[in-house]
Amino acid sequence: MAKLQGPLFSLEASGKLGPHLTYSKRKSGSQVRFQRAQTDIITAARTTRRDAYLWAVNNWKNFSAAEKAAYNTRAAGLHMTGYNLYMKENIKELVWTEKRPDGDANHNWERIASNATGQYLIACIFSGRLWTSDDYGANWTERRPAGDDDRSWRGVTISATGKYMIASDGNGRLWISDDYGVTWAEARPEGDNTRAWYGCAISTTGQHMLAGINTGRLWLSDDYGANWTEVRPKGDDNGTWYAHAISTGGQYLIAGDVGGRLWTSDDYGANWTERRPAGDANYSWYGVGLDITGQYMLAAVFGGRLYTSSNYGATWTERQPAGNTDNSWFQIKSDYDGSHLIATDFGGRLWTSDDYGANWTERRPAGDADLQWYGAASSSNGSHLFAGIYGGRLYTGVRS
Repeated sequence: MAKLQGPLFSLEASGKLGPHLTYSKRKSGSQVRFQRAQTDIITAARTTRRDAYLWAVNNWKNFSAAEKAAYNTRAAGLHMTGYNLYMKENIKELVWTEKRPDGDANHNWERIASNATGQYLIACIFSGRLWTSDDYGANWTERRPAGDDDRSWRGVTISATGKYMIASDGNGRLWISDDYGVTWAEARPEGDNTRAWYGCAISTTGQHMLAGINTGRLWLSDDYGANWTEVRPKGDDNGTWYAHAISTGGQYLIAGDVGGRLWTSDDYGANWTERRPAGDANYSWYGVGLDITGQYMLAAVFGGRLYTSSNYGATWTERQPAGNTDNSWFQIKSDYDGSHLIATDFGGRLWTSDDYGANWTERRPAGDADLQWYGAASSSNGSHLFAGIYGGRLYTGVRS
């Protein structure tokens, strides 16, 4: 707000006096006007547009010098800056579409994972089948690693290219594909035993893999799943390892113990550090995530809060998308640089952030109702988002 300049009753007075009186000069002469206060009306359309703008702004901030220079070069003859050109081309709203891999029926969509571009996807149904897509979710193919039976699929993950995939059977085996999900090989980290395999994670290259057992141990592979090593964040104690993530080079890892603690490693899983974002107490860590470098870490408490870290897990910040309340946070995932986030509230709403978790937007792909949001995934730049409902449908969100 401009302050009043010049003597109050002089012809030179300009600016504002208080919230309502405005002094100005017009062609007809000097004048003073009563300015009625404007009401800031928050509408769905305004929120959607502001969200699209924020998404584009944060993408620009994360561009390299070379990427910005390329836009500046293109804009040179257009009488605008490179930033203006980028914003003109990339302010895109998030549009959601329901997907039906298994036809017109509700399913328990446990997990979904996306490659870097969002083209290749894998999703799993608890007490159902595995499904993959190679066209951004437009069409789906049923996969049967364990034969023609419904299985207790608990986790799926995919590499950046989409070539490498992992699927974990909560009452069976661990399965790996190196051909975009066409064929699968059984992995046996614990030998020829059936185990309650829960979460799994893969590096962007596919070389580094991490998987966990319900009431068991963590297992790590650095050769595309050919060989596995047992790792023990809790020492010689079992954990309920449900959530896992791993950085591109495999150096940084994060794992959540349901009913226990959060653990991170910065030396390829050789040593682990207990983290306490929510204080010195056990929590149900159901969701974790990483950017590809390992610097930005994410964690979700079922029956608690969301947490983010920007320094490899050293310190944490509590996030409150749904206000100052405990929620049944199930999943939290990020894009490759950690700026775009998606979080699922089981029995609540779907939430996204485009600024590292500082601010959040509620999403309603399935309408204005609380739903059992479970799995979530993001493409490398957050332009494609994915979410599934336990006892509902799958949804894809695309910036367009």
